[in-house]
Amino acid sequence: MRNEEKEVFGNLVYQTLDKEGLDDKDKKRVLSNLHWKISNSKLGEVSQKQLADGNITLVPAKKEDYFPRKIGKFTDTEIFSRAMEEGENVLLIGETGSGKTALVRDWCSKSNRKYKRVSLNGAATTEDLVGHYVIVDGSTKWVDGVLTTALKEGDVICLDEINAASPEVLFVLNSVMDDDRQLALIEKDGEVVKADEKFRLVATCNPTELGYSGTKEMNEALLDRFPVVLDIGYSEEVENKILNKMKVEPVVKEKIK
Repeated sequence: MRNEEKEVFGNLVYQTLDKEGLDDKDKKRVLSNLHWKISNSKLGEVSQKQLADGNITLVPAKKEDYFPRKIGKFTDTEIFSRAMEEGENVLLIGETGSGKTALVRDWCSKSNRKYKRVSLNGAATTEDLVGHYVIVDGSTKWVDGVLTTALKEGDVICLDEINAASPEVLFVLNSVMDDDRQLALIEKDGEVVKADEKFRLVATCNPTELGYSGTKEMNEALLDRFPVVLDIGYSEEVENKILNKMKVEPVVKEKIK
């Protein structure tokens, strides 16, 4: 997202928060806590009218083709689609740039489903996910976090770098990934948020054996919460299709390889 786009986006979010009565300080806090991204950071995927009306739709725009990889008798898109239809938690494992989040965005775009992406690196907190209180006109008001919002609205949430998440964040995710699919807002008033039937959870991680900074091995208890695990590795066939679509000259292709 270019600087001028960031400024426009910030202004539009501020306009939306004005209707909630938040002061400038709280607006900045809410904006800074938005760990989800508009897919591909393209403002064109969210209209100014939707932002101004407070009706923010995060359905990824169709930007490019996703080229499926063969996994046994099926493709990764076929397996992923079936898992989403069944409401299963899915873990995507692969190196940076292998297409993990692109697979999720592609399915959401084709299925017309809202998509939120959260990075669970060391900077992510439980407040970002669950929510927190802000001061509005001298009184406190609860603001839902991105996970709470996704549960209520039936969004598809993509948790990036789950193997870099803090123990506190993983503790919050445990109940959401269980069969009960619910989250207790302890910091609020104990309200229990039950997931909308359309809610889906996908997580991604980089292979720990490759030495990615901040990552750690996932324990069995966490892995057991993902009935579907897909290895999204680099594929020469897929890379060639992408290069051909980009109309890259043969001599350049060889250099890239």
